Amino acid sequence: MVTGVGMHLGFIVAQCPWPDLRSALEDRCGPLTEDGPVPGGLWHAGPSGQGILRVASRDGCSYVLDELMALSSDGDLIVTLSRELSCRMIGAGAETVSGTYWFTAASGGKLARLHYDQKASLTGPFDLGSRLPSETTSPFDHPGGMGILAGIHTGGFDVNMLLHGEPGGVQYTMTGTQLPAPGDLVRQRDEHVRTHQLPDSEDWANRIAIVPDKNADFGFELRVRRKPERGRTSSGACGLRRHQPERIIRSVHRIHRARLQLHS
Repeated sequence: MVTGVGMHLGFIVAQCPWPDLRSALEDRCGPLTEDGPVPGGLWHAGPSGQGILRVASRDGCSYVLDELMALSSDGDLIVTLSRELSCRMIGAGAETVSGTYWFTAASGGKLARLHYDQKASLTGPFDLGSRLPSETTSPFDHPGGMGILAGIHTGGFDVNMLLHGEPGGVQYTMTGTQLPAPGDLVRQRDEHVRTHQLPDSEDWANRIAIVPDKNADFGFELRVRRKPERGRTSSGACGLRRHQPERIIRSVHRIHRARLQLHS
């Protein structure tokens, strides 16, 4: 979901036809049940707590919205699929309220770039590979998720397909609960997370701030800060009540609970 309060979604893009990518995903994650065309206006429907994938294709490339964010954030899966399908591939996304950003680019089984950050709980990001040209002007941690989209564009993919889909877009549901076993990249990332925790990582909701943004739907964005500003308290969160914060935060929590259930 891309909204006026940031991005809450994962993406998988691949330089291969969807039937090939679907087959490779099903080999590792179980069956994907086709639910039919994506209804008009629901390409970026809010999180449902289910394993929903929305898929569109153009010019031989596959564009996938990963609602649970579990597949797109698995760097080992992205690298492995790029090798098996002999193609360029990116798994990326953001949950911008908690300040979580991920990006993995691979080609023919070779990792080109990996980035993972979680401003709610980490002292700094986990990075592998050379920085992309887009990172100079649009870093991955752009609060609206624009750095993630810029990286995908740099990889040679049409970000408009991710933002808007197309009339032929189709929705699928993950009917299994299996996920690939953690590989080396996931283990490295998890070790980084373990050793770079902020002291107050469990209290991240108190560091959410309202940041005015004239381009946002509600005129503001929600952003978590690594460290609270001097003199700032959770009073910023009180101001959120004027802008329907409970709906926003509940959606974020549903996403995280669903991801934990998939991994359990």
